[in-house]
Amino acid sequence: MRPSSPNKRRNLVLALLLGLGGGVGLAFLFDILDNSVKTSEDVERYGGLPTLGVVPKFSLEGASKAYSYGRRLKGKKEPPQLGAGKTRKETGEAASSGVDATSPVAPFVAEVEKSERPGTIELVPHFFPNSRLAESYRSIRTALLLSSADNPVKTIAVTSAMPGEGKTVSVANLAVTLAQSGKTVLVVDADLRRPRQHRLFKIKNTFGLTTYLTDSVPIKDVVKSTEIPNLFVVNAGPVPPNPAELLGSEKMARFIRMMGEESDFVLFDLPPMLEISDALVLGAKVDGIVLVVWGDKTSREALKKAREKLDLLKVRTIGVIINNVNVPRHGAYYYKDYYHGYHRS
Repeated sequence: MRPSSPNKRRNLVLALLLGLGGGVGLAFLFDILDNSVKTSEDVERYGGLPTLGVVPKFSLEGASKAYSYGRRLKGKKEPPQLGAGKTRKETGEAASSGVDATSPVAPFVAEVEKSERPGTIELVPHFFPNSRLAESYRSIRTALLLSSADNPVKTIAVTSAMPGEGKTVSVANLAVTLAQSGKTVLVVDADLRRPRQHRLFKIKNTFGLTTYLTDSVPIKDVVKSTEIPNLFVVNAGPVPPNPAELLGSEKMARFIRMMGEESDFVLFDLPPMLEISDALVLGAKVDGIVLVVWGDKTSREALKKAREKLDLLKVRTIGVIINNVNVPRHGAYYYKDYYHGYHRS
């Protein structure tokens, strides 16, 4: 009356069960094999350190939205809506950025691309103060101040376990938010091997920290103002052959004490601590260290080793900043809808 084989219903049920079982099994396998730090719970569990804050992933369209909302708050013209008849040729610059040419923010993406800081997270609190990225750095500033309320810190070193985790940008953006609160802030580029702060603040890397430590250059020649009020920078200067010896010298200790008396906050940008000893040498001379990790990249083992080294030298660790976090996925406070509603009201 009917074919004895194949039994389609049985085969479909078996395929469904095998597919679900295989998918769930692979998901658990990938989760076991992935040993990267993802959330503040991971930081607490594997590093035993508090999380000062998380920085969401940066996108060009998000920056342009922040720009358009900033204009709207100032009572300027709303971002124009592009008609359906517009072509990619008519909005070529916006289309080239990867943003849909029919998007309402497409013209502002083009304007961001033409600006001095196209598609970059550097100095976001200054250029896009109404963005959620800027708000995340302000939250980190608040957590930093509250975490040291009983024992205030003025000289703070920022480092990471491994290279490429965003510690230089974290120093610059945190310094901007502190300066915006009315504090006098000094950024010192103590990464004497691969200095970058002078590029972020557009300062010539001539006279700097190394020339002050190795020569009789007056300190006023190495402290430079920036376009941001209350924010000053000491660039690294020429790369020396002996960075660790310079950072551990008595003259460096006097420099730290002097700058701490002249400024409300002094932020030191240090090299990664697991590869180079510079961070540990200077970390013992400042009030505290902030550790930066990269979400889904920094391994738990690297975080453990960094904490062990800091504890070995009895360096005060203030907390951890987690960079490049997918905020909705990680369950953190996702304020996109709040942000839109807040500015509409």
